[in-house]
Amino acid sequence: MHPNPGLYFDRFYDVWPDKWGTKEEPTAKALFLDRVITCAKAAKTDDALKVMLDRRQKLVDSRYGQSARFKSDWRWTAGLGRSSPVENGFNWHHSLGVPYLPGSSVKGMLRSWYETWGGSADDAKALFGPRPGKGVDLTAGRLIVLDALPVPEVKLVRDVMTPHYGPYYAGGDNPPAPGDWYSPIPIPFLTLAPGQVFDFAILPRRPQDRGILDEVMTQLAAALEWIGAGAKTAVGYGRFTRTDGKGAS
Repeated sequence: MHPNPGLYFDRFYDVWPDKWGTKEEPTAKALFLDRVITCAKAAKTDDALKVMLDRRQKLVDSRYGQSARFKSDWRWTAGLGRSSPVENGFNWHHSLGVPYLPGSSVKGMLRSWYETWGGSADDAKALFGPRPGKGVDLTAGRLIVLDALPVPEVKLVRDVMTPHYGPYYAGGDNPPAPGDWYSPIPIPFLTLAPGQVFDFAILPRRPQDRGILDEVMTQLAAALEWIGAGAKTAVGYGRFTRTDGKGAS
């Protein structure tokens, strides 16, 4: 059996100090992430991922959907807000053990694009359903958005963020000013290397809605290029451009 790197990341953090109440070594989290990367290389997830992509493409074709592949312009990460011993979480597909972007995240990104740049709130409501709210009659939209899956080869790399204003970010009733005199604290986190290809797929909820997919996929490409998907998109992560390859691997 091959290890599941997602399970290892979430459940097997093994660099706690021996004595209760003592701090970890400054490099402990980085060393653990390096072991996660080594685990991912040993997991040999490419075969299972190829099988999944092939099966999914058959589903997309049978449901009159469309898929397209996009390559990341820079590094990609997602799930940083998930609980984790290394302070920043990561999105792992539970059965495949690979990074992925949930369909709900793709849907939310695309909805925001339609509402702000690519159309209107009415377009977004028709395609994705109304936003929840008091007195809102919730109905399904015209589209089904699938998870975005990486295409082999998947290459994890370690990155680092260095927040300079720890006391300010800690908040409280009267937080101190975010001054430059605070010491930066390096925090390592996982990303995918630049140039990672992802497979995106969208299905019409009803066969008669398949005619709208050409325009939807055009808007998806624009959204991934201009606003990106995943975490830290405001600083350049998660931007994608469309590649020639599409469909089953």
